[in-house]
Amino acid sequence: MTGPAAAEPTRGAWRDVTQGRAARLDGLRALAIVSVFLYHLGRYDQPHGTAAEALLTLVASGWAGVDLFFVLSGFLITGILLRQREAPGRFRTFYARRFLRIFPLYYAVLLLFLVVLPRLTPQAERFWMEGGSHATFWYWTYLSNLQAAFTGRYHHHFLEITWTLAIEEQFYLCWPLVVWSCSRRTLIRICGAIVAGAFLLRVGIAGFTSLPPLFTYNFTLTRIDTLAVGALVAALSQERLGLAWLERAARVVLPVAGGGYLALLLGLRLALLLRSAGPERLGIPPALAFTVSPLLQTVGYSLLALGFAALLVRTLSAGAGSAWVRFLELTPVVRVGRYSYALYLLHVLGAELALNSFDPARYQGSFLVAQGTFWVLSLLVSYLLAAASWRLIESPCLRLARYFPYRAAPAGAGA
Repeated sequence: MTGPAAAEPTRGAWRDVTQGRAARLDGLRALAIVSVFLYHLGRYDQPHGTAAEALLTLVASGWAGVDLFFVLSGFLITGILLRQREAPGRFRTFYARRFLRIFPLYYAVLLLFLVVLPRLTPQAERFWMEGGSHATFWYWTYLSNLQAAFTGRYHHHFLEITWTLAIEEQFYLCWPLVVWSCSRRTLIRICGAIVAGAFLLRVGIAGFTSLPPLFTYNFTLTRIDTLAVGALVAALSQERLGLAWLERAARVVLPVAGGGYLALLLGLRLALLLRSAGPERLGIPPALAFTVSPLLQTVGYSLLALGFAALLVRTLSAGAGSAWVRFLELTPVVRVGRYSYALYLLHVLGAELALNSFDPARYQGSFLVAQGTFWVLSLLVSYLLAAASWRLIESPCLRLARYFPYRAAPAGAGA
């Protein structure tokens, strides 16, 4: 849609985001968490045929859902900070609201896995991965990504996924100081420098060091460009003519970045098939072997960041009646997106509980049936856990945010 008829839906969607009412963003969160869910719970090490191999190759890129979360976080947080830059008590308000949104569930999960369950089960040792450190300091301090990056391994079966939350929390800690200490134009330049710098850092690591693949995957400075791309969208959207420019750019960037990533993925997969000893030498299932490719961890990460930013812009620019927006705003999709934080933290536990009723490794029939059944049961259990979390922990804490309302900037204050 072009011309004046497209302008009003675009302005309306972006205005809804600034007021926290865009259900379509919950839809994007749902897509992100479902892709991560399918990736984490894929049974890559079980025997399967050609059709199953194709399915697992598809979901093997589901880890990229965390990149979509990063883009959304960078966009939403930067938008809040820009709107509050001249507001009274902005530091207190921002950090109080972040605390209420993030800390209660996160630390409840840590208490569950590091304190409560180890005292209730005789198999507590299986919570920790073989050869990994049992130190809990990294989890309590939001530094688990650094532990994984510098040791080259994950350490706790249920808390492996906290590395993304660590990166986001480090971002939340520092980013307000950046946004509130410079002009919007300078912020745009800083975001561009971060995007370029993170890419060059990844290239340098791939070309001149022997650091493990988890370093590039987990280290804050090698993944921060995805957050910065989201922040760049937020900053540009508040510039004069910024929305129109973003929409034009997104129409080009989305197919180019998406097609480029798919071509890269297929090329790496084909190269691994032609290299008979490759996956076995790496010691990981063939469907996941491409994830340690230097090409993926350099160009691939940048393509994902740009592609998801373009997807965000296209989603916000789409008219309310478009098929894409209608899908994202379906009630079940929005509900999954609303519970995405708890689903992310609890889906590994949900899968463990689902194994008590159905273990795909013991199923003698079709692998596709076994995998599909396991996904459905795990998602159902995880959803019930997340709904309970929302009702008992998240929603009560979020209601306390009314004591820390966002305030309007004084009259005449400039950006």
